[in-house]
Amino acid sequence: MFAVAVLLNEAIRSLFGSATHRSALGRLVTGDGGGHPRSSGLKPDGYVSFSAQDWWYFTRGHSDFQLMTRVAQHDPVLFINSLGMRMPRPGASSTPFARMGRKLASVARGLKAPLKDTPDFHVLTPLFLPVYGDGFISRLNGWLVATQVRAAMRRIGIRRPAVVVTLPTAWPVARRLDRCSTIVYRSDRYSALPEADTSVVEALERDMLAEADVALFASSALLEAEATSTRRPVLLRHGVDLDMFRPAAELTAHQRLATVGTPRVGFVGIIDAYTVDTRLLETIAGKYPRRRVRVGRTGGGGPRRTACAPKRASHGVLPFEEVPAFLAGLDVLLMPWQDNEWIKHCNPIKLKEYLAVGRPVLSTDFPEARGYVDVIDIAHDSDEFVSMLGDLLSGRSAGSPAERRAVAASETWDKQVEKLIREVSPDFMPSRSAPASSCSAP
Repeated sequence: MFAVAVLLNEAIRSLFGSATHRSALGRLVTGDGGGHPRSSGLKPDGYVSFSAQDWWYFTRGHSDFQLMTRVAQHDPVLFINSLGMRMPRPGASSTPFARMGRKLASVARGLKAPLKDTPDFHVLTPLFLPVYGDGFISRLNGWLVATQVRAAMRRIGIRRPAVVVTLPTAWPVARRLDRCSTIVYRSDRYSALPEADTSVVEALERDMLAEADVALFASSALLEAEATSTRRPVLLRHGVDLDMFRPAAELTAHQRLATVGTPRVGFVGIIDAYTVDTRLLETIAGKYPRRRVRVGRTGGGGPRRTACAPKRASHGVLPFEEVPAFLAGLDVLLMPWQDNEWIKHCNPIKLKEYLAVGRPVLSTDFPEARGYVDVIDIAHDSDEFVSMLGDLLSGRSAGSPAERRAVAASETWDKQVEKLIREVSPDFMPSRSAPASSCSAP
């Protein structure tokens, strides 16, 4: 509050033409003379993670959640919910008012520790202005958010954080913090999002990669494309919770599938126009009218006809904990992706979840999938996809359930977290008695 009062005082005085007060106002907003603190290299006493998702309304399966809830079993974590990618605009953004209302509700929750079995995991949605770039308002917004984050750090007891940045638009805030190390987590190429301001986000991506002490890449394609932009690139693929995603033979098929005939073909996830090939889904639906299952919801950019096509077995949004039972009740699991820059650099988490339950997997062709050609089937066009689906339904698929499970077991979330912490604290020794993380809602 004192900082807010000083800022207001200098803003009023600068209106009357005083160069001294204008200079003071500029330093308050942009930092000390426009500079920013560098990583100290000390051992951190906690983590501040700027996520690309919001804990309160995204599924718990996202990588930020899976990684940081496990990190919190070793060190305190302040999890900062997504600060967005651009100002919502009616007519250009999907459901803008609903999204703004949802974010305001998230802000109203304040600082919370939502997991009873992981008390050192804290979540904050700071009040922010959805304005990005180099203007005065953007710099003011950075100061506003950084002030709230520092206050939350003090409440938790974090003094020397390792700062993890996933969302590029959070970088102007993250760089203001005194920190031991800067970790950039490249889970996706965010400048390829349709609603992103590409030039602004690309500039932020370049800047944070250049500043990073270590950059973690979720896919080989993203690592290959950006490795020369950062000093210490590390491949950290997505993982899976093997205790949750058990072999299909050990699970009971979800009760919602009781009325769906067999064999069953399914896609589990959000259907967005920039990720899922909806035309391919419709082609499959027409070819196999009795074998269609879709789980999830249609995203804002997805055609509404996908959600209401005739004779489609849609099961809405499932709690994350129920997904394994649903996968176990399907005979073939689909990944019908679009061919674009976002998919080219992605590593879908559902690939590991699919493999962990052991069911046959059919995917369109994209770089990350090629590393799993021994255990999944890959189609290079729509016609081949439909043809290969017929083969899988006849029992001819790549790999066995045990082989698929073994591949998933080689990269669990626990192993990925140990690798992450070692990049920050090389002397880290994992505790074998650490409790299993729970990402269930409070």
